[in-house]
Amino acid sequence: MTNKITNYEYSLATKAAWLSNVENKTLSEIARYLNISTAKVHRLISTAEKNGYVKAWVASYPEDCIAKAQQIMANFSLASCQVVPDKELNEQQSIDITGYAAAKELYAWLSRSKVKRIGVGQGRTLKSMARSLPSISCPGVDFVAISGSIKQNHAIMKEDVIHDLVTKTQAKGFLLPHPYFALNQDKKNIFLAQPSILALHEKALTSERIVVGIDDVINNSIFTNNHLLDEQLWQKVLQQQAVAGFFGTLLDIDGQAIDAANDLALGIKIAEILKCQTTVCAVVGGKSKGKAAVAALRTGAITDLIIGETSADFVLNY
Repeated sequence: MTNKITNYEYSLATKAAWLSNVENKTLSEIARYLNISTAKVHRLISTAEKNGYVKAWVASYPEDCIAKAQQIMANFSLASCQVVPDKELNEQQSIDITGYAAAKELYAWLSRSKVKRIGVGQGRTLKSMARSLPSISCPGVDFVAISGSIKQNHAIMKEDVIHDLVTKTQAKGFLLPHPYFALNQDKKNIFLAQPSILALHEKALTSERIVVGIDDVINNSIFTNNHLLDEQLWQKVLQQQAVAGFFGTLLDIDGQAIDAANDLALGIKIAEILKCQTTVCAVVGGKSKGKAAVAALRTGAITDLIIGETSADFVLNY
């Protein structure tokens, strides 16, 4: 951080840079969000550009976000944490700005040319990450799904995360050819007995990095939006107070797997991730993900975190 401006001005300048460069807000909109004049917004954005906060990406975070990130790192023994300023934004904008931050991190991984295999989860924030990623040629990289399909027909859809990543990077993409949940234990055994599926599971488990979302079971969940579970089983899930979906596992607030549904889950398991000690970057966009983030963090599987400020506040105050 430059010593030419105060910490307060630095924080305002970086917030203005995020709102302008990521959310494409006008000067008047930023002025309203930050409760300052449009002239001051213009000066702040100029300050951010002159001091190098805005490069190919917005390169800095506000001071208060940095402090919160450091506290979360200490509380959960993380290698890194980025808290993204989203308090002035709505739900979709929070998802988009957090996806942008995740794309910045993914771009750094790919630019170093050292990572050859990356496991990839699902969800709206990871879709936003893929959309925000600039084109970069990485033909030697594999993107591997870590969970089964949430679509009824299991087809690659244009909005799928891996589809977008492969398009942007010229990398190879691998999907797990089975549903998110099996209908019953017999169906699950049939899927897991297939050598091709076992080989893809092994490929996912040998990923050098994994980028994964955290699902809020209660609000706008992929489980309900895509009818992954029948109504009777879903009611059992709610009765057992599930708050998060993480690596296809339904968790309570303490990070413990609930009994209902998890026996039918396909894909990579939290216990497998803990055993192989893979770097796991969890990306948490949206303004109601605090409780889900707490549950996932308590599993001990997350090594790195990118999270919106609203949810970060919940994590720190829970």
